[in-house]
Amino acid sequence: MAPPPTFSAASSGTVLFTGNICQLEARVGRQRSITSVTIISTDNLIFSNNQVSFESATFDAFVDALLAAGTLTATSNRFQESAASVLLSGITIAPFNITTQNISTFCLLVKGAKKIDARNLAIIDSFFPDLCARLQKQ
Repeated sequence: MAPPPTFSAASSGTVLFTGNICQLEARVGRQRSITSVTIISTDNLIFSNNQVSFESATFDAFVDALLAAGTLTATSNRFQESAASVLLSGITIAPFNITTQNISTFCLLVKGAKKIDARNLAIIDSFFPDLCARLQKQ
């Protein structure tokens, strides 16, 4: 008789979320939430080449995308939100975090012990220069 499976025999928790269009239209239904997209993994998360859109007439979420993992790569995404709908376009959290070359309407908050936060463009920085850099330092 074979021994029962153990946690070490479990499959990988790696998440590949690439090439998707995620759209939440909250104008009509008045949905309220903390985030539009949430992905959490204890393993590796690759979040790339996605179009994430949150449309609302009022403030209806804190953040468009919340990404957390053991290791994380978020690159080449477009985070698009209507005016005054969210506080942040995205939060990426991982001990080892690479968040680069994304375009967002609002700021991306990048957290991690070892992180690369480079070449992200936030449209709000055109109206309030260095806002995202100041938020990142806090």
